[in-house]
Amino acid sequence: MKPLVLLPGMNGKPRLYDWIRPAFPEIITPEWIAPLAEESLVGYARRVAETLRPLGPLVLGGTSFGGMVAHEVAGVLGLEFCVLISTVRDPSELPQRTEVPRARNDFEAWAISAIRGWELSSEAARVQTFQLHGDRDQTFPIELVRPDVVIEGGGHVLPATHPEAVIAFLQRFGTHPPAPLPSTKEGGEGKGLENPPKPSLP
Repeated sequence: MKPLVLLPGMNGKPRLYDWIRPAFPEIITPEWIAPLAEESLVGYARRVAETLRPLGPLVLGGTSFGGMVAHEVAGVLGLEFCVLISTVRDPSELPQRTEVPRARNDFEAWAISAIRGWELSSEAARVQTFQLHGDRDQTFPIELVRPDVVIEGGGHVLPATHPEAVIAFLQRFGTHPPAPLPSTKEGGEGKGLENPPKPSLP
């Protein structure tokens, strides 16, 4: 089985995944490397990719900011797919806010700037993405994204608040190629209504 690598949110704290770690004891949750001055998100992702390349074939994903970086890293590494949690597939899904979130440290200040200047690379555009999202996400509102699976009542930190749903989602990617995802709206018991159908892997 390929190693599972999940990149953290903007705060860089791998403990976000502590609630799902019992189901994936071998999970790799790296901390962020330091960005270079005025480095783009794509440029940063290229350097992150080189730290992961020695792992060989892997299942890669990320939450929030980590999902954006993971998408770009997947393109650099030539992965077929990437798993996105509480994030966006490309810059077109970003909310057009008039107020910029307040950065708590230098990394967050860089990350906010990098997101604002993000342009999806051609390599990342070729990567198939599978997206899990909460219908109460206030950071990336559900109206702006096109998730494969929607968690009813889910906010922005699904690995912490809805670990069972995240575990079930990730377990679908334990084989190669991944099983096609049904487009569903899931509640606490995994029940819900179908969303408009989305393309699955051939």
